[in-house]
Amino acid sequence: MEEVKNQGPKMADMLYQNGKIYVVVGVLVIILVGILGYLFFLDRKIGKIEKQKNK
Repeated sequence: MEEVKNQGPKMADMLYQNGKIYVVVGVLVIILVGILGYLFFLDRKIGKIEKQKNK
């Protein structure tokens, strides 16, 4: 029987060779920044509502 060698993730290697890995990383960074920005905005909004409620 032939021994199967672990060649690593082929998709990642293919994306890296084609230069598309930067597009994937860029999209992930944009999504992460969007989520963090939304959470920051939500935190400020909730903080304002809490201050109004405590007055």
